[in-house]
Amino acid sequence: QSVCSRIAGAKCPRCWLCLPFCICSRLRHLQARTSKVNVQLAVHYKEYGTSSNTAKLLPLLLNAEEQSDAVENGLFIYPIDCAALDKKLRASPTLLLWPGPDSQPASSYRDWVEKQNGRVNLVVIDGTWTQARAMARGICSSIPRVHVNDAALKSESLFIRRKQTQADRVSSVEAAALALSALGEPSDVAAPMLAALRLQVDSELVQSGFAPVYGSAVVPDAVRAAECGRAPWTPSAATKPTRCACCGSTRASFKSLGRRPLDEAGSHTVRVWRCRACKRVFRGA
Repeated sequence: QSVCSRIAGAKCPRCWLCLPFCICSRLRHLQARTSKVNVQLAVHYKEYGTSSNTAKLLPLLLNAEEQSDAVENGLFIYPIDCAALDKKLRASPTLLLWPGPDSQPASSYRDWVEKQNGRVNLVVIDGTWTQARAMARGICSSIPRVHVNDAALKSESLFIRRKQTQADRVSSVEAAALALSALGEPSDVAAPMLAALRLQVDSELVQSGFAPVYGSAVVPDAVRAAECGRAPWTPSAATKPTRCACCGSTRASFKSLGRRPLDEAGSHTVRVWRCRACKRVFRGA
């Protein structure tokens, strides 16, 4: 399977959400322009096209002019675009956002950024921790590594779609926002990044059949749903029995066993419930 095929058809090629839930038009109202720092995003090829990925918001929000391709707009697929990324990094002073053992607090480079004649690069690597560790090793060791101060990581991550393995870990877009602030970028750069993250989380939740948690108004685009041949996903009704007809247990004792074929052909299915008290099985709607 090619990397590009992951976003073909029913997915938006920019925000990687299903087309009826595309947020690109709303992201245009959350643009931010950095004063000194260009963010270059390196996404592991296994992460590319994933709806829950947050780092893909960076090139859509920061200095987002119309570009001829993703690489020109600061998005590189690792390791496919390694040569193009290396060329980009050699052209300007560069920092790598990576909390390795030899990294320094990003805030310690604030004066260094200010003293540069032109703009500087901040490389954000995106993938699982195992993938990102390998990517960091593959980027020139002479590039200084920086990390976000521990004090900035005390607040809970806004990104609830993936479970963080440690309490002090945040999503890629949150880490980038904190790093930009530490490097001296104004607060009006980080604010739209976090607003965009909330919008993505809510859009993902609605896309999956859940209610939004940050109050974003997410309305599926019926026209785009028709164009891609898929109606917006809606959860099937699963009405739990109110009482067991055999032992009288309440609905809390019922466990769903999923949907099972109603006939040999399998053309119709029905939800099956099991009473935990008496172990009897019942068919539902």
